[in-house]
Amino acid sequence: CFPDIVTYNTLLNAICKEGMVEEALLIARCIRENGWQLVRITYNTLIDALANKGEVNKAMDLFDEMASDGISPDDITYGSLVMCFCRKNMAEEALLRLNRTLALGFQVKVTTFVMVIQALCRDSKAEAAADILRVMVSETKNTSNSFYLSIVRRVAKSGRIEEAERLLQELVDCKIVKEDSPVVLSS
Repeated sequence: CFPDIVTYNTLLNAICKEGMVEEALLIARCIRENGWQLVRITYNTLIDALANKGEVNKAMDLFDEMASDGISPDDITYGSLVMCFCRKNMAEEALLRLNRTLALGFQVKVTTFVMVIQALCRDSKAEAAADILRVMVSETKNTSNSFYLSIVRRVAKSGRIEEAERLLQELVDCKIVKEDSPVVLSS
């Protein structure tokens, strides 16, 4: 009994969860050497593992390889890339991937929106962060103003009071919070 693609993917997933990305890439090579093509779940597992390690270039190489193999990325693929760019302080790249994800009609996780907002604020791009907050309000089902205010407080706590004030104003403009709501913004 020889391993099949499902066996290889299961092994690859387990190895990635243990943080053994180089070993996982070797397994991917074995999959190809056995005549099988990598499938979307394989690429997503590898890209996510590379993203968690901060390996932007390798993750993008796999993303390009995925496209050249004729496999379309999905929301998981883009989410992993956005996370990777945010962790590497590459807010502009993260924003590009987020916008691509939305343009393709994929649903974006709230955590992905929050990571991009924080990355943009870290880069003093409060206007772009406010734009993403506006998109997040329209795209997500969360109606709790306390949730959105926690994002603003997190930005303020990181020492970016002006950016937090702009985000708060955006929440007022979107009618998520009332203009006279008591909100403490201190670092």
